[in-house]
Amino acid sequence: MVPNAANRLFGITELASAVASHLSNRDISRLLRTSRLMQEAMTLSLFRDLSIYSGPKSIGLWENPERLKVLARNMEHVRTWGSGILFLVYYYHAMVAYFDSNIDNNNSNNSISTPTKPLDAPQPTVNASSVPQRAESSSATPQLFSLNTRDAFELVPLPAMCHLRKACLNLCPGRAELNCRHYLPNFSNSRATIARLSGILLRLPQLRELELYGLLVRDSRSAQLLASTLPKMVNLKRLSIDISHENPFRGIKPLLYFSCPPSIEQFYIGETHYFNEEEHDDLKEDNDNNDTKVLEGSTRALTNLRDLTLDSWDGTETREKFLAVFEQCPRLETISMKWPMVPAGLDGSDIGKVCPNLRNISYNGVDDDEKDFWPIEIMETLPENQVKTLDYRSSSDFSLDEVMTGRTLLRHSRTLQRIAFTSTVSSVALRMILGSCEVLEEFNCGYSPIDLNDAAAISPWASSKITTLELRVRIPLPASPTSAIQYTTFYVQTPPVVPSADENRVFSQLEVFYREIGKQTNLKYLYLYAHQYESIEPEPTGELPKVLGLLPGVLTLKNNTEGRPGFLDLLGGLSKLERIGGDIGAETGNGRLAVDAKEVDWIFEHWSCLLDAPFWPCSRLLPGSVV
Repeated sequence: MVPNAANRLFGITELASAVASHLSNRDISRLLRTSRLMQEAMTLSLFRDLSIYSGPKSIGLWENPERLKVLARNMEHVRTWGSGILFLVYYYHAMVAYFDSNIDNNNSNNSISTPTKPLDAPQPTVNASSVPQRAESSSATPQLFSLNTRDAFELVPLPAMCHLRKACLNLCPGRAELNCRHYLPNFSNSRATIARLSGILLRLPQLRELELYGLLVRDSRSAQLLASTLPKMVNLKRLSIDISHENPFRGIKPLLYFSCPPSIEQFYIGETHYFNEEEHDDLKEDNDNNDTKVLEGSTRALTNLRDLTLDSWDGTETREKFLAVFEQCPRLETISMKWPMVPAGLDGSDIGKVCPNLRNISYNGVDDDEKDFWPIEIMETLPENQVKTLDYRSSSDFSLDEVMTGRTLLRHSRTLQRIAFTSTVSSVALRMILGSCEVLEEFNCGYSPIDLNDAAAISPWASSKITTLELRVRIPLPASPTSAIQYTTFYVQTPPVVPSADENRVFSQLEVFYREIGKQTNLKYLYLYAHQYESIEPEPTGELPKVLGLLPGVLTLKNNTEGRPGFLDLLGGLSKLERIGGDIGAETGNGRLAVDAKEVDWIFEHWSCLLDAPFWPCSRLLPGSVV
């Protein structure tokens, strides 16, 4: 008998998973009950990714033995697990440790048998420090579990997660731990948490990705325990750690970095501001005897590391120690640094020399002009046409001028795909970027404006592949005896109005600029801002007075009955446009298009994918909206 289409489709695991990716868990659960075929096909997808954090759903699971039995029967399907530390320790590893120690459980009415696994399946590692004891564990004893508990054996034992690939663990004590009716010794003690965490990680031999949130390290003993555990995770490829900003241990970030296993490919370490003093009982202990010396990590080369993110990096006060971080990963391709403690004397070219494969650079800098330009120095050292991404954020007075742009960014003009600036950049530098970067796809520069005459001078733009454009345009207001603040824009003056020579010049330049934007047929996100200033009478400080306003004529059709210049027709090719914003609006009292305006019908016809626009009349759906 030839199987029907459903049998053929759901009989292939990959196709069944592809279908399930578009369904909710409730829909998958309903499908499981329709037939044996659907049960076999959909079970894997239902239990593949589990997130069990504090909340009504997770508490319902904890207090429902029947649901835990279902979870236990399908534990082998779990590939991604997210939960707080309580759930993973109590409902899984506590009971695994209990059975691993061969303690006879005569009261196992609620327990179930562990699913049979192949002989070659990876087995959980039993750590001696994790074997449960009869006595209550102290805060300094690295035990996962204590038999001196309330209703401990009403819990359903969950089999080992031998096939788990990704774990996301929240180490911050919360309501779930406080309200749990079972007893977990020292749940709010940071040392006990690290001891349990280390025991857990040793039981996950196939783990590929690990995310830790709210890590709090208070002494060198805890730091060393975690640092000695990481090298044993020989299959780990991606590691992400958010450390509590109240963390008192000095040097924990470089210690964990230098303790990574050689298999690591992506490493992130940052800080979280979650902290509640009342929820950490070890904060009230006498810590005078705690050893807070900086520990040394291993010196193994991280030859597989390609992606490195260092958030609020510290602990490497000297140039040599800071440079040693990059010497460990000579094949690094992506670097992201936010508020790093850059030591004096660091030359970015040194980093470029030890990491010659860098292609993506992201930097959120410090208020120090002498240290803030080292990412540019890295690019100068790298081979030409190699860098793909530059995300440069700086609050210092350092300005990226046309000389540095020509010497550095233009060396990579054939490969730069994404450029983002939140810093001071000269108008000529922006003109050179748009006129030279041939494969540019994303350009975000809403902080420093480009002069309108520079914007109009770029014709044609070097790239026709731009999908995201954020740009601030500096437009001179016409010469007027009145102040710039009192200037009435040409579009709201009572007709008939004859444009002045200055206004005609601005309109001519805007037409060239808008026409080039209209050629970017791949645009999905467009954000344009107006930076207007009075063309005469500059301030005594040399700065040009600013005035709020809209970009003229963007939402005006060319055949406007009042004879005003309109440029909306030039943007008819943006058929993929999904979002448009910034200082773009109808130049009316409320800044919105009228419901019956011709421009509304035009947008419906030409921007069929539009989902978000601040100028849209509230009474009409956007073209791409779903009723």
